[in-house]
Amino acid sequence: MSRSLLWIVCGASVAALGSGCSSPECAWGDYEEAECRVVAENHYARALTSNGVEVRFQHPLETTSDTWHALGLLQENQSGIVEARPAGLADFAISVDGAADLTLTVELENVAPDATVTVGPEGAEVDVPAVGGTLRRTIAITLADEETVWIRGTRPCPDRYRLVTAGDIQTNPLQFERIVEDLHDQVAAAEAAGAPLLGFFILGDLTESTEIQEFERIRQMLESSPIPVSVLPGNHDIFGDEAAIFSRWFGPGNYTDTVCRTKLIHLDNASGHIAESVEARLPQMLDPTGVDHLIPAMHIPPHEDGTSQGMRDQEQASYMLAEFARNGVDRIMAGHVHYWRENVDVRVGDRSLHQIISGTAGGNQGSGHLRFGVTRLSFGGPDDVESCFHEVPVPGTTDVDHEDVANPIDFCDGP
Repeated sequence: MSRSLLWIVCGASVAALGSGCSSPECAWGDYEEAECRVVAENHYARALTSNGVEVRFQHPLETTSDTWHALGLLQENQSGIVEARPAGLADFAISVDGAADLTLTVELENVAPDATVTVGPEGAEVDVPAVGGTLRRTIAITLADEETVWIRGTRPCPDRYRLVTAGDIQTNPLQFERIVEDLHDQVAAAEAAGAPLLGFFILGDLTESTEIQEFERIRQMLESSPIPVSVLPGNHDIFGDEAAIFSRWFGPGNYTDTVCRTKLIHLDNASGHIAESVEARLPQMLDPTGVDHLIPAMHIPPHEDGTSQGMRDQEQASYMLAEFARNGVDRIMAGHVHYWRENVDVRVGDRSLHQIISGTAGGNQGSGHLRFGVTRLSFGGPDDVESCFHEVPVPGTTDVDHEDVANPIDFCDGP
């Protein structure tokens, strides 16, 4: 089938998916293919429950429930009980529709304790308070006839704030568990420094072998996080995948998330390229309107200089870098390579980009001094972005050693 015919065939589904089109071979379920994962992430952003209630993730500013957006994960694990996991770190919206007198319980996950969560029809919302500082809230809904109930979450935005990121857990969940535990200390230190830590975004390779029990173990660890977590797939998360495993456990890999004045652009390039439908939306995803900072995040670095492990589709990688330069991104964040490396002068035409590889969440680093931890990004005004590496000790130690660094590392100073 020609590409032009393909767009005609699936053009009717574009409005519903909100994410472009997909190839028909995805009906056979090869989720190693990037386009098939776009299909899966749209599928799991919408749920029709066993008692006839329609639940859909929407854009945070959406006011109608006619379509849906791949901005979260919805699953009915028990009759009339839906688990809802917003994919992003900040604002979200979920629409709920159904006939009169139908009931639904929504178990919200991954929602910040400081988020204001409301539920109800437009103009009649009520607050849903946080429970004990956890990332979970339970909402009971009884529907009226032809009435859309909205669940919305919003977060306050301080003048200064922080995000942290790392990728490549793989065979070392013990070290990653230490990183999650360390987030509690980082939250306290950030509050004391007047720059709250708002979220943690993971750059892929949660697993080594794409096994369900591996995803389950990481998901359980993240339940103890004090801050919301967004997750991208890596190449190790899609091996031989015929069941959309990553999508079923963590939801979408291609979306934007505006955290205060920072737009995070999540791009799933675990297959060595991004889906063509995502490539077509890249200028829209990188639109800087209304934000001060742009941070594209992906698993495989688009600039492979010094790594020899770049994207399989180098033509597409060059296009991505050109779009990053055109829109003036602040940092490119990637994993895949198991170390921390900062390239501060990635030349694209007459412009310079800043790329950080943060494959430091636990994956095997080979011989030499092991360095695990997260990259801290601190944001202020439009031209105020700082980045550094926050090291977390390996098991059996309590201190970090900043000596004998093989490559230059900008370690975080102070809390």
